[in-house]
Amino acid sequence: MGNLRNLTIIVFVTFYLFSNAAVQDNAVAQGKAPDFDYIIKAAKAGDNEAQYILGRVIYESKSPSEDLGLYYLKQSAMNGNAEANLFLGEKSQSKGNHEQAYHYYSEAAQMENAIAQYKLYEPKIRNYHPIHD
Repeated sequence: MGNLRNLTIIVFVTFYLFSNAAVQDNAVAQGKAPDFDYIIKAAKAGDNEAQYILGRVIYESKSPSEDLGLYYLKQSAMNGNAEANLFLGEKSQSKGNHEQAYHYYSEAAQMENAIAQYKLYEPKIRNYHPIHD
C-alpha cells in the first residue's frame, strides 16, 4: 500500500510540474527537467495545489518534518483545496478525532468532493452534524 501511495504522490508532483511548465520559463519545452523548487515557491506564495502537493510529499516521507507537511496541508485546506480537506479529514478520523474529521469533510463536501460527501454519512462522523438522526 505504501508503494502505491508513493507512486500516486510522484504522479501528482510530475503532473503539477509539467502542467505549470509555462510558468517555469518553459523549462520543459526547452528540454530541461522541471524544478521542484517551483512547487516550494508556489506553496509559499499561497498556491493551494502546490501547498497540497508539498504537504503530501513531506507528510508521506515520514521524516521528522511531518509537522511541516501538516502545516502545508492545512494551508492548502484553508485556501480551498478539497483534496487537502479530504486528506486531513481522513487523518483526523483515523486518530479518532471525529469532530475535526467532520469539519474537514464538510469543507471538502461543499467543494463537491463526492468522497467527502459520502464520509459525512458514516455513523461516527454523522453524529457531529448539528442536526443529525
